[in-house]
Amino acid sequence: MTKGTISQTGTSMRKVGRITKENQEASAAEGNYNAIEQQLEDMKTQMQNEIDQLLKSNENIEIEKNEIRPRKSDITVEKVGILWCQR
Repeated sequence: MTKGTISQTGTSMRKVGRITKENQEASAAEGNYNAIEQQLEDMKTQMQNEIDQLLKSNENIEIEKNEIRPRKSDITVEKVGILWCQR
């Protein structure tokens, strides 16, 4: 064995180790993604069930509308713009 062969073998071993580590990280990330995706689906289902329950329980509630006019002191102008249209 020559010094170059030993050096190449060491480099190859490090590459194999790095690739193995990256594959493990990718597998772990995929597992996390699948778990989070399942949690999201469960939350969507739970939310829809709660919405359905609220709609069923609130069918006989009457909604009363009251109009409240703003005071001049409650109105603020944040931006002013000018539009020019040449005819």
